[in-house]
Amino acid sequence: MAKKGELRDNAPATNDAYTGMLAISLVALIAGCLLLFLDYSQYEGKPNKPNLAPVQKAADEKPAPPVVPPNPMDKGGQPMPMPMPMQNQQAEQKAANP
Repeated sequence: MAKKGELRDNAPATNDAYTGMLAISLVALIAGCLLLFLDYSQYEGKPNKPNLAPVQKAADEKPAPPVVPPNPMDKGGQPMPMPMPMQNQQAEQKAANP
């Protein structure tokens, strides 16, 4: 409660651009809900799946073998050999190119 001698701000709130945008967005939201309802009401009583002809397999077609995912722990094959030191590589190159 205000004490005696203090001024009170009794000015009414003003409507600015943000209040207008709030009203426009409310109208757009209501219009969107109305259009969604009108679109949904067209589907009442209709089957969910289209009527398609069943796919027939060829007589000689075998089912595909099951796919086995690779084991992440399997490195596959032999490990790489240890790298040769640079001195040996240079000596081999000199021996190969006389």
